[in-house]
Amino acid sequence: MNDSTTHRIVLSGFPIALFFEARRHNEALVREFTFIVEAEATPNDVPVRLLALARQLRERFYGLNADLEAQVDAAVAQGDEAIELQVRLAAFAREGALTLGALFDEADAFCRNGDLLTLAESDDVHQFRTWYIEEVVRQLDGGPPIAWPDWRAQRAKPRS
Repeated sequence: MNDSTTHRIVLSGFPIALFFEARRHNEALVREFTFIVEAEATPNDVPVRLLALARQLRERFYGLNADLEAQVDAAVAQGDEAIELQVRLAAFAREGALTLGALFDEADAFCRNGDLLTLAESDDVHQFRTWYIEEVVRQLDGGPPIAWPDWRAQRAKPRS
């Protein structure tokens, strides 16, 4: 299989309101990171790892898939609370998803430590992000989809 082959990823029970909450949190992080990067702060002003993280998140992961956006917009217009979201991803998106999860975990640690003005993500947003990334990885590895409500009922635990 070559890297240009795409795979259908199904995110069943995709919660619209939680998606928007996660998006607002991500946008707040991106705004703060954009300010950090564009303020030309010296490494003495901003921890070096935070500055590198800001650049990575801003450059590599800002913006969403247009098809995903269209599906969410249609669900909002119909008043749906959850949908069966379907996206097509190339196999190399697996590593991107894992990297994205690690970057957001690191950003969240900076939020919790008070190194950023942005508040840490809520437990619900953290669980949603974990589920979303696990679904991408699992399905790209050939596994079946697990719906959000089922995953949450079986696996979600509050962070300590």
